[in-house]
Amino acid sequence: MSSPTHTVTFTGTATGPGGTVTCDTTVTVTPPPVNSCGVDIALVLDMSQSISNTELNQMKSAVVPFVNSFDTNAQFSLTSFVRTATVNLGFTSNKTTITNAVNALAIGSLSGTNWDDALAKAQSTFDPRPSAPNVIVLASDGQPNTYGTSGSAPQSPITPALNAAIARANIIKTGGTRIVTLGIGSNVNVAHLQAVASPGDYFTTANFSTVGA
Repeated sequence: MSSPTHTVTFTGTATGPGGTVTCDTTVTVTPPPVNSCGVDIALVLDMSQSISNTELNQMKSAVVPFVNSFDTNAQFSLTSFVRTATVNLGFTSNKTTITNAVNALAIGSLSGTNWDDALAKAQSTFDPRPSAPNVIVLASDGQPNTYGTSGSAPQSPITPALNAAIARANIIKTGGTRIVTLGIGSNVNVAHLQAVASPGDYFTTANFSTVGA
């Protein structure tokens, strides 16, 4: 990520036997990239059976460039979820390790979509660096239908599961963690993803690249 350059001119005077001399010195300053101060990002990816292989590839195609858009001061963890969630990778700044872990993910064998447990497990991976901002990135189609650490059977209607996820997200956001959501597929429930995201932090795969800008 590039940062704008700024040109600053310093003017000084010196007085001697021959009179007064004015000198101008111009300095070009390039501030460090915004993300160079460090950020810790927990990736949370939906591997439930409602995600098709095409949608899985869309997810990976959005997430991998997102990871690569950050410099080496950024760290990532990876959590995937179906009926329950699994921490696949603790925090690391090694982009090859991160992207390999993302690309290795496959659709799960269990039915169910558990945002509640996914958010809880992702939050448990913090905080490798207390001074760095914490961000959770949740990618899903927007249809949670189970909740809790044991992952009950998928429920209909999904209201209890959604409410549990919203409550979990609110606790996390109140603690200072930003939650970004990414809608996957053609039947995304935008309202559900917006309900757990921080204000203005819902994205699609088409505009996800702007998150790290």
